[in-house]
Amino acid sequence: MRAGIVAEYNPFHNGHLYQIAETGKYDPELVMAVISGDFVQRGEFSFIDKWEKTEIALNNGIDLVIELPLYYSLQNAEVFCREAVKILEYMEADTQIFGAETGDINKLNEVIQMQNTDSYARLLKKYLKNGESYSVSHHKALSEFGMGDFFLSNNILAMEYMKTIREKGFHIKPHIVERKSTGYNETEITENITSASNIRKIYKEGRLAENQNVMPEEVYNIIKSKAEEDSKAEDRLYELFRYKILTYERKELGEIYDMSEDLLNRLLHQASRSNTYSSFTANMKSRNFSISRIKRSILNVLLDIKEKDIQDSEPEYVRVLGFNQRGRGHLHRLIKTNKKEKIYTNWKDIERLDTRKVKTEKNGFLLKELMLKRKEKLNSIIK
Repeated sequence: MRAGIVAEYNPFHNGHLYQIAETGKYDPELVMAVISGDFVQRGEFSFIDKWEKTEIALNNGIDLVIELPLYYSLQNAEVFCREAVKILEYMEADTQIFGAETGDINKLNEVIQMQNTDSYARLLKKYLKNGESYSVSHHKALSEFGMGDFFLSNNILAMEYMKTIREKGFHIKPHIVERKSTGYNETEITENITSASNIRKIYKEGRLAENQNVMPEEVYNIIKSKAEEDSKAEDRLYELFRYKILTYERKELGEIYDMSEDLLNRLLHQASRSNTYSSFTANMKSRNFSISRIKRSILNVLLDIKEKDIQDSEPEYVRVLGFNQRGRGHLHRLIKTNKKEKIYTNWKDIERLDTRKVKTEKNGFLLKELMLKRKEKLNSIIK
């Protein structure tokens, strides 16, 4: 088995450790992980640096770490999952291991089949037309078929992975590791496992020391020593965004990914009257716009990520962030024997491609350095 995992590790915790341990029970020849880099699906900077995440992953059972490019990593579940699975397929993973609240893969397949019916599409359209958000509309539509209980955060990701594998005809076999006790956004701590969002909350509340048992010691030490990031970083980010959205041509802004006319009108209105990041996001939130979508919009505007950038296409390049000896052997086989030409371990080689997506990635490097003082490394980590 060549096992593949998709994760944000934002931060890495005991739940991730459990998933890797469960994967190890199948005695895989290799475990690879496609991870978010410095930008995550919530529309925020990653809680810890991607190079720290890579080190942690390699020290805890992952053999090969690959970056999901930022223009995909900060998007909605459909894009995030679709593009990550494409990378796993290109890297010749034959099994994808993922967590879900529902351990029965057949039940999730039933939900997917329901979502492909005309009756479901009509219900979804009805709720969207009534002003509900995309997520709420899906939940309400599923509830009308008695399947609302399946609409949970990790089930959603699992079903998106499964849809991509099926629709693309990939060779990957999906395999569920049932989530142990806690969901993506839950604040409970059960059997020393809690969600990544709860760990971030604990950190902000100054309760990290008393809850250090929910993560490996290595992760705790990194977070503990992590300097309190500039509290003004979000406001500086908002100032850049505010300048850009209030001075750019409306036509250009309309080309930004996931930018509806209604959302653009609301962004322009609130940017003209909100002076801080927190007041802007609070004023923007509504029944049909989630906080995550609003935050993603801010970064999409700043990084000029357009609809055409998120089109369903083959990976332009695959950036390896780190590997151990087993990972090295797999890379050698892919590159030398199977003639895979899109795999890179050095950023300078990717930079020579000089494409729009490469430039977007470089702009992301600059943005994180300006906001967080984090510098980009050029070469993969080798263990």
